[in-house]
Amino acid sequence: MNAVKEINGKNKKELREFEAELKSLVKNGKYAEAIEFSAKNRIVNYPGDECRLYSYKIMGVCYSHDIRNSWKDQGYKPSKYMASGDHLFDKGYYSKAVFTYLKAIPEDSDKAWYAAGCAYRATGNPYESVEAWDKAMAIVMKRNNAEKLESNPADAAVWAQRGDIDYNLEKWSAAVSSYDHSLAIDARQPKVWFRKGCSHFEMDVYQDALTAFKRVLTLQPDHYVAANDAAVALWSLEKYRWVMKYLEQAASNCPPDAFEYSLIQSNKEKAGLKEKKGKKLTFLC
Repeated sequence: MNAVKEINGKNKKELREFEAELKSLVKNGKYAEAIEFSAKNRIVNYPGDECRLYSYKIMGVCYSHDIRNSWKDQGYKPSKYMASGDHLFDKGYYSKAVFTYLKAIPEDSDKAWYAAGCAYRATGNPYESVEAWDKAMAIVMKRNNAEKLESNPADAAVWAQRGDIDYNLEKWSAAVSSYDHSLAIDARQPKVWFRKGCSHFEMDVYQDALTAFKRVLTLQPDHYVAANDAAVALWSLEKYRWVMKYLEQAASNCPPDAFEYSLIQSNKEKAGLKEKKGKKLTFLC
């Protein structure tokens, strides 16, 4: 117990020093320097809720000012809602800023989502901030991807990338369409077949998911996640006869120290039960 207290006390002292330096940088408007300092000196293993810390929240302010400075240098002029959101943000009204930035999305798209992510971070909300930043990144990636497709529509990798972007946005049908384009150009892509199978599964189209996972295993027999998910697709279709075969294949190829191993073993235990109705197996996409 004393050792724990000593470690916690040391961490808190380091944290106070860390936050004091960070506060000084922010006060002097050195946002890029603050971001760099935070990345190099961030306190780990802090015994508490990190999201409540000044150093956690203030990074939203730093990211906002740093990116806005770069946008300004590029000649970007914010829309009415974006400018209003910036004003609220700079006044410290972060929740109101979020609401206003969301109104700016039709005109400012990725920039509005990124700014909203900064405001969420400033309120100490890690989930909404990451989701907003992911959406901003997806818009940028999709824009870049569209440019690549325009110049080279026969590139299987670019179509696969488009599928991954939509997959990460949970636009399953659009993802399947892009994966189909990619596979029409080059059918020997186990990763693309796998993501296609996952997309079908998310839409509850289990037969198509099963077909895709089987193609993965034809191309890459040791793909233990695809083997597990083929079993889950069969289970969802209530075709129990071959479930254990695929789970055995998954277990034999999965390293025992991988986190999936225990989940596959748990699926095997459930599949071995006499009564299968109402039981669910764990899907691993």
